[in-house]
Amino acid sequence: MKEQIGKYIKRYADFNKSELDKFYSKLQLQQLGEKEFVIKEGQVCNYNYFIIKGLVRSFYIDKDGNEKISFFALENWWFTSMESYAMQIPSLYSIQTIESTTVLKISKTDLDNLFESIPKFERLFRLIAQNMLIAIQRKTDIYQQMKSKERYEHFRNHFPDFFQRVPQYMIASYLEITPEYLSSLRKNTSEIIS
Repeated sequence: MKEQIGKYIKRYADFNKSELDKFYSKLQLQQLGEKEFVIKEGQVCNYNYFIIKGLVRSFYIDKDGNEKISFFALENWWFTSMESYAMQIPSLYSIQTIESTTVLKISKTDLDNLFESIPKFERLFRLIAQNMLIAIQRKTDIYQQMKSKERYEHFRNHFPDFFQRVPQYMIASYLEITPEYLSSLRKNTSEIIS
């Protein structure tokens, strides 16, 4: 696990062994079962999470009682309920596993202390947060300009791992289309391929 997260963070900055050891000492391993909540709407998120193995989704319930999925995350991705984590306020979103998931988590307090003692870590997490923001903005900008079928094709082509592992009704929620329409698109696509 250290090797996996170490390889990930070295893509962003050069850390020596003592810096990495200090970082590793702050990480906590957590095993989560399928459909287990990492955080529920209304709770304060105190951790930033790195996925070793597994898959999670973030969602909220709209005024009509429908689930709206805001993101998925899988191996080698960081995730958190950003506003809740940063502002230490109740989360507007729930984060739940889709399959059995293993994460490494670091508390806000430990990470803030790490930022002060080793400033390179602040740069690392700024870049991670920047990449998250770019992904969210890209999804919003691209998907607003696309028709439903184009959103489906874009998602299928650019995120095949999610497409294979995420239940169809969740993909439909993420793409803001009905499960029935998604089923029809999948059927038409498989007929074209065969």
